[in-house]
Amino acid sequence: MTRRRFQRGSIHKRGKRKKVWVGRYCEDVIGPDGAIASIRRSEVLGTVAEIPTRRQAEQLLADRLRPINSGHYRLSSLRTLGDYAETIWLPEVLPTLKYSTKRYYQYMLRVHLYPTFADVQLRLITRDAVQKWIRQAGLKSEDFLFPSRIRSSPHVGTREYARIIESWVEELGLDPADYGTHSMRRTKATLIYRRTGNLRAVQLLLGHTKIESTVRYLGIEVDDALAIAEQVDV
Repeated sequence: MTRRRFQRGSIHKRGKRKKVWVGRYCEDVIGPDGAIASIRRSEVLGTVAEIPTRRQAEQLLADRLRPINSGHYRLSSLRTLGDYAETIWLPEVLPTLKYSTKRYYQYMLRVHLYPTFADVQLRLITRDAVQKWIRQAGLKSEDFLFPSRIRSSPHVGTREYARIIESWVEELGLDPADYGTHSMRRTKATLIYRRTGNLRAVQLLLGHTKIESTVRYLGIEVDDALAIAEQVDV
């Protein structure tokens, strides 16, 4: 594939009462048919009150375009969830799964995902989009995001959850014996600790009553753990 042309984009103001800086640029994307196409993007960078000069707005746009101008940019897709599920996932992936997993995935698609996200592009299904869906569904903190298809159970069981994780691992071509629900929990905690160094926060997230348990769980040196713990006020 040929290298994409370096671009700087363009900046202009928009609005009368509350003026904002708008950046425009082109981006290569993957169309629903799999072909690469170029589309024009328009993105609000911020208000003029927050960004008083054009130079600052141009710098923000340059920061936004840096990943696109790099040689390692990954193209986003315009494919919708419904199109992907009907043309690729259902005919190619679903038949490879266990019978119980098939039934659960079909239930999740039909009852929960299709009504809200069928016509939404995959790249737009972000955390904010899911939070918006939760608010629209009127779910409370004590409600389950993925209820069970069995009437006697309000949520997905641990065995069903383990089967779902196993199917994901198999789809990625990895060995299910090396990955599971517990390894995902431990990996998440380890990444949080490595990025923040906040052992106390990891302890709370894991639900450990003693910080020594968190130390052993993460497999870190005791001296390092105690040094970090001393920096955290309780």
